[in-house]
Amino acid sequence: MRSIAAGGTREVHRAANADNDVLVVGAGAAGMECAIVLGKRGLRRVHLVDAMPDLGGAMRWIPRLPTLGEWARVVSYRRIQIDKLGTSSSSPIPDSTPPAYSSTAPSSL
Repeated sequence: MRSIAAGGTREVHRAANADNDVLVVGAGAAGMECAIVLGKRGLRRVHLVDAMPDLGGAMRWIPRLPTLGEWARVVSYRRIQIDKLGTSSSSPIPDSTPPAYSSTAPSSL
């Protein structure tokens, strides 16, 4: 097999547990990439959820900073890849109000 740098292709092997559904919590750049890889590995359904209604996590606001506009392509590319797979769905987490951990002692978490 030729290396990727020499124009070869990367083999994607079907996961041994491909007949399972998977939940990915967090739709930032890493969560989106995770959903893409799981979809390519042949998992039946990949559910991508986030506290916010849009995908991208911090990558939604980073492109608004001066000179960082081209970073918007990170989310755009991954969103296109997720749509192409057809096995992934994304949605906001219902009632995503963070729990109050301040009253809980760290040793009991």
